Amino acid sequence: MKEEKKITPKDIEEARVRLGVFLGMQPRVWLPGLVAFVAAILLLALATVPGIRKNGTWYTLTSTPSGSAVLVDGAYLGATPGNFFLPRGLRALTVSRPGFSPETRKIEVKGRIFATLLFPRKASLVVRLQATDPRTFLHSSFSAFSGYSLSGAPSAIYQLPLVLSDSLLALAETGSMSSLPRTDAADFVRAAFAASGSAQSARDALRASFIAAAGGPPSPLGLVAGIETLAAAFQERPQVATLIAAFAPSDAKAAVGSSAALKALGARAAAITAPGSGLPRSPLGSSRVGQQSFRRIPASGIVASGESPGTSALPYAAAVPAFALAETETTRAQWAAFLAANPDWKPENRDTLVAKGAVDAAYLADWSDSFLSSSLPVTGVSKTAAEAYCAWLSRFAPQGFAVVLPSEAMWETVCKAGAPDWKKAILLAPGRTGPSPVGFAGVDRFGFADLAGNVWEWCDDSFFPFPAFAPASGEWRGTEFSVRGASWANSADSVSPASRGGFPASFSSPFLGFRPALVVR
Repeated sequence: MKEEKKITPKDIEEARVRLGVFLGMQPRVWLPGLVAFVAAILLLALATVPGIRKNGTWYTLTSTPSGSAVLVDGAYLGATPGNFFLPRGLRALTVSRPGFSPETRKIEVKGRIFATLLFPRKASLVVRLQATDPRTFLHSSFSAFSGYSLSGAPSAIYQLPLVLSDSLLALAETGSMSSLPRTDAADFVRAAFAASGSAQSARDALRASFIAAAGGPPSPLGLVAGIETLAAAFQERPQVATLIAAFAPSDAKAAVGSSAALKALGARAAAITAPGSGLPRSPLGSSRVGQQSFRRIPASGIVASGESPGTSALPYAAAVPAFALAETETTRAQWAAFLAANPDWKPENRDTLVAKGAVDAAYLADWSDSFLSSSLPVTGVSKTAAEAYCAWLSRFAPQGFAVVLPSEAMWETVCKAGAPDWKKAILLAPGRTGPSPVGFAGVDRFGFADLAGNVWEWCDDSFFPFPAFAPASGEWRGTEFSVRGASWANSADSVSPASRGGFPASFSSPFLGFRPALVVR
């Protein structure tokens, strides 16, 4: 076999590539032409393919208010302001934001194929939305703000949106700030700070207070108006010193705590006294409505404890009108009478009630017919369900009176005046697996049973972390509502007459019941 010739470096050096004649043309003629042809094809592709693949127009879209959702043919593209590509053809463009009337436009989108990579087709569009019901929108924004505030302190992966101040800016952009007159601004500011559960939510409340005062983004004069509004909001609330100290940055707490002005406010807060005659000395007698007995309490004044997160207490003075409070928590037998008259609230209709948002899955979870004559307190009842009971019981009330859930101030007035013995309360103990019959632990000096322990009790107030600042009007409502009194599952060293908590109106629990109040309509 013949040995193959090996290729040497010399062979490589001497190797030559020679282009041949093509269509009778020498390489020096056809090679540049080929390169030019290929380059022309590439340039043509670069100029036309992007336009073929994405034929349409880039729209610069702004809206009033900003932050509105943009949908094209029903598909969500983003929020305003922004640049959005719309494919060529007839398109349905919708701009919407909760609380405002959405606007839909039919747009004939034009396109271009050539040179769109360097010179895309552009257009601009401005959409102005109108608030459908500015006051209702502001109330829903406040509820959302309260819900975010109660969700806890933000972290690196979870931040609290500026929902309250952004909503006010949206109203200002559309000229709807008349829905919050300057005369209402101070109440709004107090409610916002009462609902602030962290420094981050307090920042939103502070920003909102300046926007409310200025009627829009603060100007130099708006800043002055904002300071005036804050002064009006807290003029009679020296507890603001505690609020400022609680929300001050960590590196500024020492300086804030040593401030002479804040020390003076702290001294005023410590000297708060009950308006009028103070706590009542005794009930005025009893009244019976349906199957429940009420004890009448005269008009009085109270220094409420105002237990707040991160602080021992933030007391506040409250005037309490005359009212009557049920002697015991509502029992299962009394609830059975309500169910008999209102079958829609029976446990077999739980799924329907859950779908309506009136209760949750724990509503009357342990209910049975054996409770028809039970003196145990009814539990597993949402605030919404308790209010339905009160509305039904109001049919049997004297003319001019209504049955409602008590305010926190009413509940605390009776608890402080009656001075129940917490050492005898139905609280956590060995072998205890549930509540006791109402009155099992006796009554206090006013004749009320189980204000301490047995089951927590619904109140009508929104649950605000700092109730000392909540305006008396109660117009601004949060997403959670207050409960008072402690339950059989709480240890004695973890609760007191000042203990309070908050839950959504649909919340149902084996540790939670209620007692109604009787008030003048």
